[in-house]
Amino acid sequence: MTANVDLGKHYLQGDGVEQNFEEAFRCFHAAVATQSAEAMFQIGACYQNGSGEEKDFGKAAERYRKAAMVGSWSALLNLAHLCETGFGLKKKYPLAAAAFRRKIAAAGYVEVKPRK
Repeated sequence: MTANVDLGKHYLQGDGVEQNFEEAFRCFHAAVATQSAEAMFQIGACYQNGSGEEKDFGKAAERYRKAAMVGSWSALLNLAHLCETGFGLKKKYPLAAAAFRRKIAAAGYVEVKPRK
């Protein structure tokens, strides 16, 4: 994890510093240059939750996709949820969600059962 990601998490949680969502977002954004999957995931979460940026589920899904491509299972799980519910997207993508969940389960994340 890069120093920017670590600092961003402190700002996000208000851990040792005053909570500041905008500063957390800036820290995560700075860490993306290092191809940090965690930074990409955190930016997706910021967009999904409206932390430091306006809620934008399309941007959240795109960041989760990029994070998943560089190895973030958490991002893949969140992307599966967005695809499954269609929340904030133009439509639901149940087949994509099911495929993501199967991939997660196949990787050994037993707490994530594929939905039927």
